[in-house]
Amino acid sequence: MFDIYSQNPELFTLHFSKTCNVPWKKLPTDRFLEAWRENSYSFFRKSMGFFVKMDDVLMDDLLVLLDHNFHRFDTFWLMLNLMKNHNAVMNDFLEYLGSQNSGSLVSVEQLEDIKKNYSSSFTYDQIFDEFWAVHAGIEEEHEKICKDTMHWLDKIDSQNIDPTLLLLVQLILFYHTDGIESKLKESTKVQKLQTCYARLLHKYLKSKHDYQSANALLSKGLMLVHDTQRAFELSLQTLKLYD
Repeated sequence: MFDIYSQNPELFTLHFSKTCNVPWKKLPTDRFLEAWRENSYSFFRKSMGFFVKMDDVLMDDLLVLLDHNFHRFDTFWLMLNLMKNHNAVMNDFLEYLGSQNSGSLVSVEQLEDIKKNYSSSFTYDQIFDEFWAVHAGIEEEHEKICKDTMHWLDKIDSQNIDPTLLLLVQLILFYHTDGIESKLKESTKVQKLQTCYARLLHKYLKSKHDYQSANALLSKGLMLVHDTQRAFELSLQTLKLYD
Protein backbone atom coordinates (compact mmCIF):
# COMPACT_ATOMS: atom_id res chain seq x y z
CA MET A 1 0.00 0.00 0.00
CA PHE A 2 2.78 2.41 0.95
CA ASP A 3 4.64 1.76 -2.31
CA ILE A 4 1.51 2.35 -4.37
CA TYR A 5 0.95 5.72 -2.74
CA SER A 6 4.62 6.62 -3.16
CA GLN A 7 4.37 5.94 -6.90
CA ASN A 8 0.99 7.69 -7.21
CA PRO A 9 0.99 10.80 -5.02
CA GLU A 10 -2.15 12.09 -6.76
CA LEU A 11 -4.00 9.02 -5.47
CA PHE A 12 -2.72 9.71 -1.98
CA THR A 13 -3.80 13.35 -2.26
CA LEU A 14 -7.37 12.37 -3.13
CA HIS A 15 -7.66 9.73 -0.42
CA PHE A 16 -6.14 11.75 2.41
CA SER A 17 -5.29 15.39 1.79
CA LYS A 18 -8.52 16.45 0.10
CA THR A 19 -10.73 14.50 2.48
CA CYS A 20 -9.25 16.47 5.37
CA ASN A 21 -11.07 19.50 3.98
CA VAL A 22 -14.48 17.81 3.86
CA PRO A 23 -16.46 18.43 7.08
CA TRP A 24 -17.77 15.13 8.45
CA LYS A 25 -21.21 16.56 9.09
CA LYS A 26 -21.57 17.56 5.45
CA LEU A 27 -22.93 14.86 3.15
CA PRO A 28 -20.59 14.29 0.17
CA THR A 29 -22.03 14.91 -3.26
CA ASP A 30 -22.59 12.09 -5.76
CA ARG A 31 -19.65 13.45 -7.77
CA PHE A 32 -17.31 13.21 -4.77
CA LEU A 33 -18.45 9.66 -3.93
CA GLU A 34 -18.00 8.55 -7.52
CA ALA A 35 -14.46 9.97 -7.63
CA TRP A 36 -13.65 8.29 -4.30
CA ARG A 37 -14.83 4.89 -5.55
CA GLU A 38 -12.97 5.24 -8.83
CA ASN A 39 -9.70 5.96 -7.05
CA SER A 40 -10.27 3.22 -4.47
CA TYR A 41 -10.83 0.83 -7.37
CA SER A 42 -7.59 2.08 -8.93
CA PHE A 43 -5.78 1.36 -5.67
CA PHE A 44 -6.97 -2.27 -5.56
CA ARG A 45 -6.38 -2.68 -9.30
CA LYS A 46 -2.72 -1.79 -8.76
CA SER A 47 -2.55 -4.39 -5.96
CA MET A 48 -3.45 -7.38 -8.13
CA GLY A 49 0.14 -8.61 -8.25
CA PHE A 50 -0.21 -9.54 -4.57
CA PHE A 51 -2.85 -12.16 -5.39
CA VAL A 52 -0.92 -13.44 -8.41
CA LYS A 53 2.12 -14.15 -6.25
CA MET A 54 0.24 -15.51 -3.25
CA ASP A 55 -2.40 -17.72 -4.87
CA ASP A 56 -1.17 -18.17 -8.46
CA VAL A 57 -4.44 -16.88 -9.93
CA LEU A 58 -4.64 -15.77 -13.55
CA MET A 59 -4.66 -12.00 -13.97
CA ASP A 60 -7.73 -12.25 -16.24
CA ASP A 61 -9.64 -14.00 -13.46
CA LEU A 62 -8.44 -11.49 -10.86
CA LEU A 63 -9.82 -8.61 -12.89
CA VAL A 64 -13.18 -10.36 -13.21
CA LEU A 65 -13.21 -10.94 -9.45
CA LEU A 66 -12.25 -7.33 -8.80
CA ASP A 67 -15.13 -6.00 -10.89
CA HIS A 68 -17.55 -8.43 -9.23
CA ASN A 69 -16.47 -8.01 -5.60
CA PHE A 70 -14.77 -4.63 -5.27
CA HIS A 71 -17.80 -3.00 -3.66
CA ARG A 72 -17.95 -5.81 -1.07
CA PHE A 73 -14.51 -5.39 0.44
CA ASP A 74 -14.54 -1.63 -0.14
CA THR A 75 -17.75 -1.47 1.94
CA PHE A 76 -16.16 -3.68 4.60
CA TRP A 77 -13.17 -1.33 4.89
CA LEU A 78 -15.52 1.63 5.18
CA MET A 79 -17.27 -0.13 8.06
CA LEU A 80 -13.95 -0.57 9.85
CA ASN A 81 -13.85 3.17 10.46
CA LEU A 82 -16.45 2.48 13.17
CA MET A 83 -14.05 0.28 15.14
CA LYS A 84 -12.30 2.02 18.01
CA ASN A 85 -9.05 0.11 17.39
CA HIS A 86 -8.95 0.11 13.59
CA ASN A 87 -6.05 2.54 13.32
CA ALA A 88 -2.93 0.32 13.53
CA VAL A 89 -2.21 0.38 9.78
CA MET A 90 -2.92 4.09 9.55
CA ASN A 91 -0.50 4.84 12.38
CA ASP A 92 2.19 2.84 10.59
CA PHE A 93 1.45 4.79 7.44
CA LEU A 94 1.73 8.14 9.23
CA GLU A 95 5.12 7.05 10.56
CA TYR A 96 6.14 6.06 7.04
CA LEU A 97 5.13 9.46 5.68
CA GLY A 98 7.06 11.21 8.43
CA SER A 99 10.19 9.25 7.56
CA GLN A 100 10.24 10.42 3.93
CA ASN A 101 13.07 12.85 3.25
CA SER A 102 12.24 16.39 2.09
CA GLY A 103 8.52 15.65 1.87
CA SER A 104 8.85 13.47 -1.24
CA LEU A 105 5.23 12.32 -0.93
CA VAL A 106 3.67 15.00 1.25
CA SER A 107 4.85 18.28 2.68
CA VAL A 108 5.34 18.79 6.41
CA GLU A 109 2.22 20.97 6.40
CA GLN A 110 0.17 18.27 4.68
CA LEU A 111 1.35 15.64 7.14
CA GLU A 112 0.40 17.80 10.12
CA ASP A 113 -2.99 18.48 8.54
CA ILE A 114 -3.59 14.75 8.09
CA LYS A 115 -2.61 13.97 11.68
CA LYS A 116 -4.81 16.78 12.98
CA ASN A 117 -7.86 15.62 11.06
CA TYR A 118 -7.32 11.90 11.46
CA SER A 119 -9.38 10.15 14.12
CA SER A 120 -8.80 6.64 15.47
CA SER A 121 -12.51 5.94 15.02
CA PHE A 122 -15.74 7.54 13.93
CA THR A 123 -19.35 7.13 14.95
CA TYR A 124 -21.90 6.03 12.39
CA ASP A 125 -23.52 9.47 12.47
CA GLN A 126 -20.21 11.14 11.62
CA ILE A 127 -19.77 9.11 8.46
CA PHE A 128 -23.45 8.92 7.48
CA ASP A 129 -25.26 12.13 8.26
CA GLU A 130 -28.97 12.23 9.07
CA PHE A 131 -31.33 11.96 6.10
CA TRP A 132 -28.65 10.72 3.71
CA ALA A 133 -31.00 8.19 2.08
CA VAL A 134 -34.25 8.61 0.18
CA HIS A 135 -36.22 7.28 3.16
CA ALA A 136 -35.63 6.31 6.80
CA GLY A 137 -36.04 2.56 6.30
CA ILE A 138 -32.94 2.46 4.10
CA GLU A 139 -30.89 4.33 6.70
CA GLU A 140 -32.08 2.03 9.51
CA GLU A 141 -31.24 -1.18 7.62
CA HIS A 142 -27.84 0.15 6.53
CA GLU A 143 -26.96 1.25 10.08
CA LYS A 144 -28.01 -2.14 11.48
CA ILE A 145 -25.76 -4.03 9.03
CA CYS A 146 -22.78 -1.80 9.85
CA LYS A 147 -23.24 -2.03 13.61
CA ASP A 148 -23.90 -5.80 13.51
CA THR A 149 -20.60 -6.22 11.65
CA MET A 150 -18.76 -4.16 14.26
CA HIS A 151 -20.45 -6.21 17.01
CA TRP A 152 -19.17 -9.38 15.29
CA LEU A 153 -15.62 -8.03 15.26
CA ASP A 154 -15.95 -6.95 18.89
CA LYS A 155 -17.01 -10.48 19.86
CA ILE A 156 -13.89 -11.90 18.27
CA ASP A 157 -11.57 -9.54 20.12
CA SER A 158 -12.72 -6.38 21.87
CA GLN A 159 -9.15 -5.07 22.23
CA ASN A 160 -7.59 -5.40 18.78
CA ILE A 161 -8.34 -5.91 15.11
CA ASP A 162 -5.84 -8.53 14.03
CA PRO A 163 -4.51 -7.89 10.49
CA THR A 164 -4.73 -11.67 9.96
CA LEU A 165 -8.49 -11.53 10.50
CA LEU A 166 -8.89 -8.58 8.14
CA LEU A 167 -6.87 -10.32 5.43
CA LEU A 168 -8.90 -13.52 5.71
CA VAL A 169 -12.19 -11.63 5.50
CA GLN A 170 -11.00 -9.64 2.49
CA LEU A 171 -9.87 -12.82 0.69
CA ILE A 172 -13.21 -14.53 1.33
CA LEU A 173 -15.02 -11.50 -0.09
CA PHE A 174 -12.61 -11.16 -3.02
CA TYR A 175 -12.86 -14.80 -4.15
CA HIS A 176 -16.67 -14.86 -4.15
CA THR A 177 -17.78 -16.35 -7.50
CA ASP A 178 -21.60 -16.56 -7.41
CA GLY A 179 -22.97 -15.44 -10.77
CA ILE A 180 -19.61 -15.14 -12.56
CA GLU A 181 -18.47 -18.75 -12.83
CA SER A 182 -18.78 -18.73 -16.62
CA LYS A 183 -16.56 -15.65 -16.87
CA LEU A 184 -13.66 -17.25 -15.00
CA LYS A 185 -11.05 -19.36 -16.76
CA GLU A 186 -10.27 -21.27 -13.55
CA SER A 187 -13.51 -21.01 -11.60
CA THR A 188 -12.99 -24.28 -9.69
CA LYS A 189 -9.59 -23.11 -8.48
CA VAL A 190 -10.99 -19.78 -7.31
CA GLN A 191 -13.88 -21.48 -5.50
CA LYS A 192 -11.42 -23.78 -3.74
CA LEU A 193 -9.41 -20.75 -2.66
CA GLN A 194 -12.46 -19.17 -1.05
CA THR A 195 -13.21 -22.45 0.74
CA CYS A 196 -9.59 -22.65 1.89
CA TYR A 197 -9.69 -19.16 3.39
CA ALA A 198 -13.06 -19.87 5.03
CA ARG A 199 -11.48 -22.89 6.72
CA LEU A 200 -8.53 -20.78 7.82
CA LEU A 201 -10.96 -18.25 9.28
CA HIS A 202 -12.63 -21.10 11.20
CA LYS A 203 -9.26 -22.21 12.59
CA TYR A 204 -8.46 -18.62 13.51
CA LEU A 205 -11.75 -18.28 15.39
CA LYS A 206 -11.26 -21.62 17.17
CA SER A 207 -7.87 -20.37 18.37
CA LYS A 208 -9.67 -17.60 20.24
CA HIS A 209 -13.00 -19.18 21.26
CA ASP A 210 -14.60 -22.48 22.15
CA TYR A 211 -15.89 -24.66 19.32
CA GLN A 212 -19.56 -23.63 19.58
CA SER A 213 -18.79 -19.91 19.72
CA ALA A 214 -16.31 -20.23 16.85
CA ASN A 215 -18.97 -21.90 14.69
CA ALA A 216 -21.45 -19.11 15.39
CA LEU A 217 -18.83 -16.46 14.61
CA LEU A 218 -17.85 -18.24 11.39
CA SER A 219 -21.47 -18.31 10.24
CA LYS A 220 -21.77 -14.56 10.71
CA GLY A 221 -18.39 -14.00 9.06
CA LEU A 222 -19.43 -15.89 5.92
CA MET A 223 -22.63 -13.83 5.82
CA LEU A 224 -20.46 -10.77 5.21
CA VAL A 225 -20.50 -11.77 1.53
CA HIS A 226 -24.21 -10.93 1.50
CA ASP A 227 -24.21 -8.19 4.16
CA THR A 228 -21.57 -6.08 2.42
CA GLN A 229 -23.44 -6.48 -0.87
CA ARG A 230 -26.67 -5.34 0.76
CA ALA A 231 -24.99 -2.41 2.55
CA PHE A 232 -23.49 -1.29 -0.76
CA GLU A 233 -26.85 -1.46 -2.53
CA LEU A 234 -28.46 0.57 0.24
CA SER A 235 -25.66 3.16 0.13
CA LEU A 236 -26.52 3.89 -3.53
CA GLN A 237 -30.01 5.03 -2.58
CA THR A 238 -28.90 8.48 -1.52
CA LEU A 239 -30.57 11.84 -1.80
CA LYS A 240 -29.28 13.41 -4.99
CA LEU A 241 -26.99 16.32 -4.21
CA TYR A 242 -25.03 18.40 -6.66
CA ASP A 243 -21.96 20.62 -6.42
